[in-house]
Amino acid sequence: MDVIHPIKQPIRVLQIVSGIDIGRLSGGAEYFALRLALNLDPTGFLSAVFSLSTNNGASETDWRDQLERQQILLYNSKSDDVSALSRTAALHKSYQKCLDSFCPHIVTSHSERADLLNIAGKLFHPTHPRSVRTVHIDQQWKTHPKLGTLFENLCAPIAFDGEIAVSATIQTIMRRRWLARLLQKDAQIYYNGIDKALFTSPNEPIPIPPGIPSQRPLVICVGRLTEQKGHRYLISAMQAVIRRQPVHLLLIGAGPLEGELRQQVKTLHLEEFVHFLGWRNDVVHILPHADLFVSASLWEGLPTVLLEAMAKCVPVIATRVSGSQELVVDKQTGLLVDPNNEGALEDAICWALDHPVQIRQFAQNAFERAQKYTFDNTVAQFSDLYSHLAQNRAEN
Repeated sequence: MDVIHPIKQPIRVLQIVSGIDIGRLSGGAEYFALRLALNLDPTGFLSAVFSLSTNNGASETDWRDQLERQQILLYNSKSDDVSALSRTAALHKSYQKCLDSFCPHIVTSHSERADLLNIAGKLFHPTHPRSVRTVHIDQQWKTHPKLGTLFENLCAPIAFDGEIAVSATIQTIMRRRWLARLLQKDAQIYYNGIDKALFTSPNEPIPIPPGIPSQRPLVICVGRLTEQKGHRYLISAMQAVIRRQPVHLLLIGAGPLEGELRQQVKTLHLEEFVHFLGWRNDVVHILPHADLFVSASLWEGLPTVLLEAMAKCVPVIATRVSGSQELVVDKQTGLLVDPNNEGALEDAICWALDHPVQIRQFAQNAFERAQKYTFDNTVAQFSDLYSHLAQNRAEN
């Protein structure tokens, strides 16, 4: 017989993430989910996190410590099997144990695989937790497009009790689904956000962190070294920029393309000017020392690091994709360029460096615009949603 636990305060909320090695193997979606778990009011909510993978990296250790300090339970899936089928079976078994132990009232998933797990738990676990899905990018299911089409158009509108988009572009895409329209199930927009403390004293001098070159000008790019972030276009653009003046590019992040990108830098003879800093947990202390922040992404959700740069009054250049173009108003709060275009990046970087007065005014405008994107607002929206779903579950 199915067991439905009555809703009692606090509401038990589980976040499913791909991993917690933020900046190395995981990115913005996971960062969003962990911050949500850490910031829900503990008097009203009891939070836990289920991670689909674990690798014990330095970043993962830091996040484990943060969760432990706030008494947030962390569950992991562990399997040494090489067989995909065996790993999948182990994942579902681990998730089943997590649901048995934590008994969440509501589960929120933050990736494609997490969404599938979320639905499976809702349908087949005796507690039938409410399901919420958060969509963080506008190009999902790139490796399994046929499965993605089926899931997005037929499964998701029926299965989830709530669907959240982190940008207006993503919300528009989700609203086009015919079954969602038929069922009158509308995706809500809960913008990603940053800590409001970042807006205080934006020009306060901060000592340059160790390992950061002191040369000027400094261009910074933060993001996992993956295809999505478009690093190869930025590196190509820097070759032409450096011919005009000795600009130094700081690449912060780690990922599978590091070797390929290092080889590109070597081939272009840019070793003196392009610096791979790896994963860093002090990005907000590095940002004030940059003359320019560049996002060369090919697709995005609502990039937190772009907001962080805006909050620190660093002039920004971003590609004209999804959430980035919602944050950056071209020639008002920064510069927008087309993705996949090193020539456009080169022109924008050179213009920014040649027009310091105008670009600094853009940065000030961006600082003011970014202040409406605080994570406090995001947490408040999720808190209201969770309370509403918990109440409905209790009544039914």
